Amino acid sequence: AALAPPARERLAALRWFVVGKATAAKLGPLAAVAIGADAGSAAGLLPLITRDAARPAPQEQDQQDRHDQQDRQDQRLLFVCGNIRKDTLPNGLREGGLAFDEICVYCTIERTNVTVPRAFAGPCPAGAPRACVFFSPSGVRSLVASGSSAALDPAVALVAIGKTTAAALRESALAEGGQGQRTILVAPKPSPEGVVAILASLAPHGDAAGSASPADAPISRCDAALDE
Repeated sequence: AALAPPARERLAALRWFVVGKATAAKLGPLAAVAIGADAGSAAGLLPLITRDAARPAPQEQDQQDRHDQQDRQDQRLLFVCGNIRKDTLPNGLREGGLAFDEICVYCTIERTNVTVPRAFAGPCPAGAPRACVFFSPSGVRSLVASGSSAALDPAVALVAIGKTTAAALRESALAEGGQGQRTILVAPKPSPEGVVAILASLAPHGDAAGSASPADAPISRCDAALDE
């Protein structure tokens, strides 16, 4: 339902902190100020929040600006999260002396009936690079819990959208390939564009006969709620 103008105005006056461009875009006109679109993770967002709260008022600011500064220091933060959120933000906010209220607005339900596609369970005849892309630790846990991770061919590259997901991969059974530790690749930025950059680096170069193009490379996506 559409919000009444007074409610929209009150929301637009707030300072919003987000961990990605997609979230910032969803806020749209509700957020006149959205901080953290390039943060990519809770660890990247935390210093932006603490820095904003501690920002001193310059001497040349007028009285109203000083009142606004005091209001920022006195206000509580509302931490909107999911049921499997990490402790990074809550612990960091407490350590920084920032008061906040937490509300869980969604729950992630992890599937345990995931099956590895045939194209990823054995050698690839065409020699094309293959990658299994994980967008969240939830995706890692789901694939492992399904019991089908052992069927994943050791030659399949494991790609993580960010450091948190990469850590979940390294700690999981997926890290063990047929001949030792698998190579886990991490996107240079925790974004779809960062994942595309990693996948492009896996593609064979040149257009010699028989080489596979990026479009030919099988990609498997394992994700749930993005909880970087």
